Amino acid sequence: MTSASLELPRPPARPGATEPLPALLERARELAARLEERAARAEELEARLADLESDRTELSAQLSEHEQQVGRLMNLYVATYQLHSTLDPDEVRATVAEIAINLIGAERFVLLFWRQDRAEGCEIALGHGLEEDRSGRYDRGAYAGGDPAVDATLSDGNLRIAPLEGSDAVACVPLSVQGTTVGALVILKLFDHKPMLQPEDRDLLDLIAAHVASAVFAARVYSSTSRKLRTMESLVSEAVGLGRRSRAEATSLSGNLEDVPVADALQFIHLGGRTGTLTVSSGEAEAEISLHKGRIVNAWGPGSKKLGELLRDAGLVDEETLEAALFTQGAEQPRRSLGQILIGMEAVAPEDMYRAVERQIEQTVHQLVTWTRGTFRFDVNEVKPIDEIAIVPGAIVGHLSLDTQMVLLDALRVFDERNRAPAAAAAEPASEAPAAPGPEQPLPAPAPPDAPPEPAPLPEAAPASDVPRLQVVSPDRRLAEVLGERLPEARVAPVNLRDAGTAPPGELPPLVVLDLRRGGVTVEAVTALRRARPRATVLAVVDGGEGVGRAYRAGAMAAVPADPGLLADAARALAQNRRDLLTGGARADQAAATFSKLRRIVGDLRGGLISTTISLSLMSIISESVERAVFFLVRHDGLVALGAFGSSASGAPLAQVTRGVKLAVPAESALGECLADGRVRAVGFDSVRFPESFAALLGRPRTRQCAVFPVIGGQRVIALIYADNGRSNHAIDELEVLELAAAQAGLAFENEMLRRQTAQPIRGNP
Repeated sequence: MTSASLELPRPPARPGATEPLPALLERARELAARLEERAARAEELEARLADLESDRTELSAQLSEHEQQVGRLMNLYVATYQLHSTLDPDEVRATVAEIAINLIGAERFVLLFWRQDRAEGCEIALGHGLEEDRSGRYDRGAYAGGDPAVDATLSDGNLRIAPLEGSDAVACVPLSVQGTTVGALVILKLFDHKPMLQPEDRDLLDLIAAHVASAVFAARVYSSTSRKLRTMESLVSEAVGLGRRSRAEATSLSGNLEDVPVADALQFIHLGGRTGTLTVSSGEAEAEISLHKGRIVNAWGPGSKKLGELLRDAGLVDEETLEAALFTQGAEQPRRSLGQILIGMEAVAPEDMYRAVERQIEQTVHQLVTWTRGTFRFDVNEVKPIDEIAIVPGAIVGHLSLDTQMVLLDALRVFDERNRAPAAAAAEPASEAPAAPGPEQPLPAPAPPDAPPEPAPLPEAAPASDVPRLQVVSPDRRLAEVLGERLPEARVAPVNLRDAGTAPPGELPPLVVLDLRRGGVTVEAVTALRRARPRATVLAVVDGGEGVGRAYRAGAMAAVPADPGLLADAARALAQNRRDLLTGGARADQAAATFSKLRRIVGDLRGGLISTTISLSLMSIISESVERAVFFLVRHDGLVALGAFGSSASGAPLAQVTRGVKLAVPAESALGECLADGRVRAVGFDSVRFPESFAALLGRPRTRQCAVFPVIGGQRVIALIYADNGRSNHAIDELEVLELAAAQAGLAFENEMLRRQTAQPIRGNP
């Protein structure tokens, strides 16, 4: 068979069979395009979904972070509220511990506060986890020093966060009150779940520092003030004899010397006419002062000598006589006192023996007035007589001419003068400077009665407000030390830029040394300081060259290179020139001294520097200007003598002969006129119109001039002070100064009454 025979027949053609095909193909293309479009849309939706999920995750993280931040802020608010809601020191310390643990995450930390005397270092107000500390710096309730970061923060008041070279601290947070660094919160270790402090912790630390400092400081001040008030009220109650307790009901009084100084305790006991022994302890030292009806009859302290040693060292008896008297005493039954034996042997005159004892008692009181740390206890009706002279205290009272108030005034004057001469004492070489009186210092031997000892003159020193203050702002700590060595007459201290230019009230504006060298403060700091503290004098330390011109253009008074000698000379010249401009130079020296005295009087009466007993403070101030004075308290029926100093016409102490004297006040007299209008009177003695008996007791002053000062409190005259110069031929000077002292005393009386009225509701709540 051939191929032609095998070919199959073709189907017959059907017209229109392929016509739907193009439409189908077009439809397929449309479907494919739509499919591709939907795939792209799906990819876009997936991308948007991924973005939304990312945003959701980010928002969730932010929400969680914000919730944590809100929680921290709420905790901080609650903590700060708790800090300021109480004045109990224990509760404040507990709140500080909660803040450090819960908000900061501190496992080990310590809260340091400067002691009142910064030379004694910092005390530990609060410590947590210190049993694991191996540095030995935080032991026995005090910071021993040695950590460079902690020392720097306590010095300059700047916040420091780890890493800190040479320091174990994680953070050192300064505690400042009114621009003064009072302590530091030192974080030594964080909990394991918090390896390091985060950046946001810095703001938290700054905020905590401000609140912790103010809360702890306020609690400490309130606690001290409350304790002091309770002690003072107890002493006042004893002084005025509240309750009129009998001998069997008599109780002891005790307190801290930080709250009530020795002078105040003695003054209250003297005013109350109490009998007993005041025991004072400071560290391991102890002293005793015995009083009989308000008069000192015995005083014994570190370094006090027995009667035999006292008389021998004073040259009143020799060694052979003393040994013979002691031998006689040992052989007698019953034994007489050593003083009685010496007088019986005519080895010493009774007056000489009593005067030697008086001098030792006075020196002991002078020494005890300087004790500012420790405790005291007054045992009522327990008197320890000088058993080497008398067996009972009453037997010696008539022989000792000690006036308690005059002894206190003299002791306070010496103490006050020593306090006002710190710069002169610091400038003396250590080997030549006299040792400051204290519990461990022995008393000097008294001189013989025929050659009464002259008190050694205290070194002349400028008042505290006239000593130039030099503030150094520099990263170089050595710069302030070198300037301090070169300028012993100035107070040189390193400060931070924030505190530069400020000075305590009553002082001249400070001289500020700004270190503009490389690595120091910028030249813009000079302009900022001049704008913020225009009265401060700026001395710039520069590298030289163009730095000198920039410093002057910024407002510096002088610009010198970093040569210690040149810097010291420039600072000294600037301080002297400024002092001359402000005071008028040597021609105004007397006026400056008067104003310095005025400032001191105001400060003493307002701050209780001399004594918290206002009347004693006022009499101490007046005794610097006049020879004698009498302090009268105004009553509805006349005047009552409350205190006095100087001598009467017969030579007896005024404080003794005028005590409790009551006077009527004639309307037509200097006293009556002073009561009526509250103005000072400088008049003749006869114009005062004292009763004849009191005028005879007082005696007419040699110049026949006297003055009457009113003490005004609560819009009325509450006391009067009579003053004259006794047997001196000098007129009364400084009437304006004395008038100001009386006015300030009146304000102090009024403030004290207001404070007591304000404190009554507080004391009423348990």
